[in-house]
Amino acid sequence: DNSKNFPSIKEISISTAMLEDKVKKDVETLAKKDKVILFNLTKDVHVIHKDYFEKVTGEILDYLNSYHKKYPLRTGVLKEEIRSRYLNTAKPLIGEKFIDLLIERGFIEQHKDKIALKDFKVELNNMQLKIKENIVDNFKGKGFIPPKKEEVIESCSHYQEAEEVFNYLVEKGEILKINEEVYMHRDDYEKALILAKDFINKNGQITVAEYRDLLNTNRKVALALLEYFDSLKITRREGNMRKLN
Repeated sequence: DNSKNFPSIKEISISTAMLEDKVKKDVETLAKKDKVILFNLTKDVHVIHKDYFEKVTGEILDYLNSYHKKYPLRTGVLKEEIRSRYLNTAKPLIGEKFIDLLIERGFIEQHKDKIALKDFKVELNNMQLKIKENIVDNFKGKGFIPPKKEEVIESCSHYQEAEEVFNYLVEKGEILKINEEVYMHRDDYEKALILAKDFINKNGQITVAEYRDLLNTNRKVALALLEYFDSLKITRREGNMRKLN
């Protein structure tokens, strides 16, 4: 069984010295009997034995189950990690199709670029809910001079747990990662964005210094926000100014 290499009908034909049409016909018969799994690509069909499919599926599900137990506040594992860890002998597109088949069969779910077991949901316990409240309180009321991530985490009683809750809030979008050093509560970010848009609509452009004064913040935060807007194609940089796209 050469399933681990996800062979194509053409490759099977060459290795068995059988005509491609004969291989294709035999493979289709086996697929109807649920003996093999087929992955259709534009130029060829790739084949694996059902036993191998079930073996790899079991390994992926076991890994996801262990991951959810270890990191209950994370929505899942990066899809690319699953592909490279368990499907690295397959072409990237076949790996994608393998994962898509697991989704189609109801084994797993995809959330953006993450993979999780079907019906897995992040649920915060009482301690984590208190940590979440503490983190949010640290951000709210600070205006446009948000606290540093490390300071917020260190202000909580359980550091490792606080780091997981903080990352959960970032993944959920309640806290936004503007860059590696600047994090901001979504409410404050939305206000900062409206102020930037209003200023540019009125004046045609904005500099870092003007935005810093507008927000009553420091240059680091003002610049981080403007660069973040640039990355989202909300604004574009022209010299030392920003204009709306």
